[in-house]
Amino acid sequence: MKQQEHFVNEYQKHQVTEYTVEKECDDLFRTTPIPFRPRQGDVLDESIAQIVYNQHITIPIVNVKDSQYLIGTDKKTCMLKSGHVLVKVGGGTERFDEYVPRNHRVYQKNLVGHMIQHNQSLEWVTNELVQGNNLNVGTSMNNSPARTSPTRKSGASGFTPKSGT
Repeated sequence: MKQQEHFVNEYQKHQVTEYTVEKECDDLFRTTPIPFRPRQGDVLDESIAQIVYNQHITIPIVNVKDSQYLIGTDKKTCMLKSGHVLVKVGGGTERFDEYVPRNHRVYQKNLVGHMIQHNQSLEWVTNELVQGNNLNVGTSMNNSPARTSPTRKSGASGFTPKSGT
């Protein structure tokens, strides 16, 4: 619930309604803007790719290093056990094929929130998160240049992320 309150306050600060965020999520994630790219010959990556494809997961999932992945906005450790992909969550694990779909919309909203807050593309947000940079409120990254071209030029709301140079 705290995350949702954070979104409402942040959106109000940027004069963006919850409806606008929902619409941006629907538009941006209708397809997969940043597809998962499995490392060739890596069984864990190939298993994740199969789940992403079968469940139509459209949020960015990026291998950061070894068994660490960026899933939406969070870095998580994944592993294969008894034929299932597991994600470390808190002090335990959850099945990837249950955890990601259950949290899919929250991740979409968090990503769109970062795009709005920083006036940047999804690629920029994802790249910053992969590098371990904190994109939460109060950071001084609002004027950082885009490092890649935007996935989305503009939406129905008129929100237009900065483009790469």
